[in-house]
Amino acid sequence: MPGSDNQFSAGSAAPVMSVINAVKVFQGGGGVNGVSLDLLPGRVHGLLGPNGAGKTTLIRLMLGLLRPDSGELRFNGRPMMAADRRLIGYLPEERGLYQQEPVIDLIRYFGTLRGLSRLEAEAETAEIIGAERLAEWSKRKVKELSKGMQQKLQLAAAALGRPAVMILDEPFTGLDPINREEVIGHIRLLAEHGTAVLISTHTLAVAQEFCPEVTLIHRGHRLYSGPVDALRRNHRGERYWLDAEKLPDGTPSISFMEGVNGRRLVALRDGKSVNDLLRELIEAGAVVHAVSPALPSLEEVFIESVRAAELPMPGQGWAGLSTPGEFES
Repeated sequence: MPGSDNQFSAGSAAPVMSVINAVKVFQGGGGVNGVSLDLLPGRVHGLLGPNGAGKTTLIRLMLGLLRPDSGELRFNGRPMMAADRRLIGYLPEERGLYQQEPVIDLIRYFGTLRGLSRLEAEAETAEIIGAERLAEWSKRKVKELSKGMQQKLQLAAAALGRPAVMILDEPFTGLDPINREEVIGHIRLLAEHGTAVLISTHTLAVAQEFCPEVTLIHRGHRLYSGPVDALRRNHRGERYWLDAEKLPDGTPSISFMEGVNGRRLVALRDGKSVNDLLRELIEAGAVVHAVSPALPSLEEVFIESVRAAELPMPGQGWAGLSTPGEFES
């Protein structure tokens, strides 16, 4: 699995799919207000937000299940057309598998729905059966598969026809750690083969680990869209990892210090800088080996951002509101 460097990189290609200032308002409030994002080939993009943020509305707009009130959807640099939707794979949060059907028949059926010929559907079905180690289960009914196997089957079925874009809604729900790692492996392969992947997830630790970019929305507004590392740097505050010996009992610049996995995490008092900290430590006789910025986790940033954003729901007084609270990227 990729590490904190957020791999899954395919270079700086043009977006496969773009959402530009999408607005969709529902009677009584709710929806999205001016949300934009780009999906790049070979990249995994995380869509984050609390319940009711507008993630489902945005996904339905991208799938063509809803029409935006304003804004634009673009595919390969031009206005999106109905035919482009055949190039989008979709994994819903709720499993949509026909439980009474044999596994092999179900995969073939989904292949024909994706527009594959009979021979193409047969070939991709055989490939999936082999890759998923489903040979002994191929003629068994779907209901006999475990939840993890069903999720992997549904993901593989969504990828039939090798779509240019994959939209995955909570793909890790209900999975144990082993099955979650296998699903992540599938997503890695999709990206490595050039597919642009959008993941809507509450599993922020996973999003931090392998989504190079994220879009954070709250109450229908975009709070941030861009690189994960830039988002974390912007929320760092004055916290540092300190590797030192012979530390004094008290240091004026430090407001808080704790040991974490053999290192010390220190927070500085307001108005103090890392230079103040180093000067005080050296004057006190400490031996400083290294000081490095401590980035907050994506979960910490998520909570801080949502709590700080005081935004009305779409349709409830946001007319004329400028682009809300975007952070630097």
